[in-house]
Amino acid sequence: MRFYFWIIFFIFCFIINVYAEIDMQIFPGFDGYHKHGCWLPLRITLTSFGENISGEIVSEIYVSDTDSNQIYSKSAEVFSVAKNIQYLYIFLEAYRRNLGVSFVDNNGRELLQKEAALKPLSSDERLILAVTDKASGLEFLAGITPNNYVSYANVESLPDSWKGYDSVDVIIFGDVSLSAFSDDQQQAIENWVYNGGTLIVSGGAYSQNLMGTFVEKLLPVSIKGTRILDSLKALSNHYGHDIGKAKIPLAYSEMVDEGEAVILESDNLPLIAKRRLGYGKTVFFAFDYLDPTIQSWEGKDEMWRDVLPEIIPREYPENRDISRILLATDYKGPLSYKWAGLFLLLYILCFLPLNYFVIKRTGKTMLIWLNMPAAGLIFAIFALGFNYNLRGQAVIINDFSVVDLYQKTDGGKVTSYFGLFSSANRDYSLNFPETVFIRNTPSRGTPGRDYKFFEDEIFKTKIFKGKIPSPVLFQGESYIKLDGKISLEIDEGLGGKVTNGLPFDLTECYVFSNGYRAYIGDLARNKTVNIDISGDVPVTQSKMGGEKQRFFNSMRQKLSKSITGKGIIGWADESALRKFLRMSMDVEYNTVGAMLVIIHI
Repeated sequence: MRFYFWIIFFIFCFIINVYAEIDMQIFPGFDGYHKHGCWLPLRITLTSFGENISGEIVSEIYVSDTDSNQIYSKSAEVFSVAKNIQYLYIFLEAYRRNLGVSFVDNNGRELLQKEAALKPLSSDERLILAVTDKASGLEFLAGITPNNYVSYANVESLPDSWKGYDSVDVIIFGDVSLSAFSDDQQQAIENWVYNGGTLIVSGGAYSQNLMGTFVEKLLPVSIKGTRILDSLKALSNHYGHDIGKAKIPLAYSEMVDEGEAVILESDNLPLIAKRRLGYGKTVFFAFDYLDPTIQSWEGKDEMWRDVLPEIIPREYPENRDISRILLATDYKGPLSYKWAGLFLLLYILCFLPLNYFVIKRTGKTMLIWLNMPAAGLIFAIFALGFNYNLRGQAVIINDFSVVDLYQKTDGGKVTSYFGLFSSANRDYSLNFPETVFIRNTPSRGTPGRDYKFFEDEIFKTKIFKGKIPSPVLFQGESYIKLDGKISLEIDEGLGGKVTNGLPFDLTECYVFSNGYRAYIGDLARNKTVNIDISGDVPVTQSKMGGEKQRFFNSMRQKLSKSITGKGIIGWADESALRKFLRMSMDVEYNTVGAMLVIIHI
């Protein structure tokens, strides 16, 4: 009896020891805030108190609307008595109050499972992220409008990808050292701004610390130094509250070409300026917004209400429309000329001897009229079966993408809407050497597809077993670097020229500049075209036709924000999944589709 007792005791101690060897802490988003239809960053800290452990961080979400499971994972290796900090990004289809996360070892054994509490926000609520070391001074922003929420974060806790800020509307930089940002964090914030975020930066006594940083190239001003004023009369006059007299350090700066001054002090010194970058913008305060004179000023609430962006619900294309477009462009592809020639040769080699043998054996020449269609039918059935086995097992990917290229960054963003078609009953793996965020977006009333999203050096999405006779719709997003640019020169008479320096041809192009538009047709690589935009041709009067026009129409509300300022919109008859995202699969696949390219100049 004692023997069994000690066996059970040792097994129990072993289990307790295994589970006590590792600890996991989860920090979801910023104070747990999240919006549905957005990616949520999970900052996860793993600590091992025993031996080194390898495995993966896993979070599984059941989506009731589509009756599908979505699994997100990332490999992790935990070293003894050392912290391992990882970010796992989760796409939330709906509001959630909590989220479960597990650590699973390489043998598939779950060593630890924890839940994180979440705070859902609606799309008409504004999340303001203050990046500061003091975590104070901006609480009043939550009270200047009923829909503001403020969260503080230090540099160390910031996500390393732009998708980590998906729920954030405004980022305010406070008393932080910009040199402490990692390269990934710098790129993430820049990409987030171009994707629609608002970045607010202030100057003050330490304005020169902005010079030479990653923020400087985003600002609407060029900082030359600092100066001190006795009062800010222009600020008082603009908002109607006397700010009084005090020594206030300011950034001495000049406007850049793309900048727009909101308030100018005497001798054209910008006090508040803004600049549009892609779909987002930056706002610059020449003064320190935490300066005691500013903090005690009665007009500060009105000033902040003036600079905070308007809350505009996100524009999403109708998935049902895109599904129809992808379905309409489905094809299996014809046999190649080589295979067609081979079948014709086999038909001749087999039909002639067979026909000769039958006529010689029976002596009835009239049988040739029976032999000919019979042999043709047999070969046709054989050819169709061969074509199905050769092509039917392959995956067809229909890909329509929107590519936003920003001249100031030598790159841009790819948003690809793609559907998978296949008759093979197997798993499908989509592999990307770049950071590509993929989510399943089925149309309403259609079931989703179970998939697992791997967030490692090779981003991979595994679609679980099942035939795909109808389109399974996915959306992939990524930022890319690109060699080459488009140059656009427009004179005061609304004439000029455009040169395509991109590494691909453009077709069916429009040029637009400050409300004027003109159709310029095809624009091949290294080609220059003279333009005249005084005719003001609406882009909606497209010469595209077919599926391109339908795709453009389905994206019209979203694209209405793109066709402003100065730039070019056109098409490239290539797959963005292949060309830019360099997708590979474990099976042969063919692509159909096109890219709608928007160059923001």
